[in-house]
Amino acid sequence: MADALFFAAGVFATVAARQTVNILAYKTFLLVLRDRMRLDELTEANARLELLARTDPLTAIATAAG
Repeated sequence: MADALFFAAGVFATVAARQTVNILAYKTFLLVLRDRMRLDELTEANARLELLARTDPLTAIATAAG
């Protein structure tokens, strides 16, 4: 009986550990996805800022690179 209980506890611990690993992997995936989205947003914002910095605000004509 003790062996069966010990075995059942081991199976339970293994299942719980596997579930924890799956949850952590999913959270890691979501964090990486969020970071990639933020990087894309920052890249677009920097491109817009670059365009604004190189464009005359009154005439909307590109200024000389400097």
